[in-house]
Amino acid sequence: MALILLSACADKKPVEANKATSAEQVFGIGDTVPLGDIKVMVKGVKSYENIDGALKNSKILVVSWDTGNDSLKPLPAADFPNMAIVDQNGTVYNFDEDWTNWAINQEPVITRKSSSDLNPGLVMSNRVAFELRGEYFDNSTWHLLTNDGVKIKICLKEHLKNGKCPKADL
Repeated sequence: MALILLSACADKKPVEANKATSAEQVFGIGDTVPLGDIKVMVKGVKSYENIDGALKNSKILVVSWDTGNDSLKPLPAADFPNMAIVDQNGTVYNFDEDWTNWAINQEPVITRKSSSDLNPGLVMSNRVAFELRGEYFDNSTWHLLTNDGVKIKICLKEHLKNGKCPKADL
C-alpha cells in the first residue's frame, strides 16, 4: 500500500457543480473558509493506492476538514457542509460512501456527527473519500467544492501561486 500525505464524514446531499462563490477568492489546504456562520478548514488530503478491495488502477483520496459553528444557534445535521471533487473539465465527483467509512475506520474521527446538531461555538472533524482513476487525478487542475460552491485548491495555501497549485504526486 502506498500512502502520500499532503496536510496542514459526511452522509449529506450531493454537491452541485453550478453553484459559484460570490467572491472569486482562492482557498487552499489550511485556509479557513467562511460559509456564513459556518467555518470550514481543509486539514489534509491523503492518497492511497493498491488497497485490497479497490478497483484496478484506482486511487483513494481522503479529504479531512473541520467544521465550526460560529452562530448563536445549533447547526442542524442537514446543513453541515459537504465536499466533492471537480476535474479540469468541470465534472463533479461526489464522495464514495464505502471508502468514506473505510477512511473513518483507519483514523477514527472522534468529533464526527452524522445526525445530531453542532451546537454554537463547537468544531467537529469530517472525512470523505473518493475513488478515482489514478492517472486521471491532477491536483494542479482539480479542486474541492463545498455544497455552498466554494472552491478549495488541492495544495497547501503557502504553495498557491496566482490562484493555482503546482503539480504534486499525491
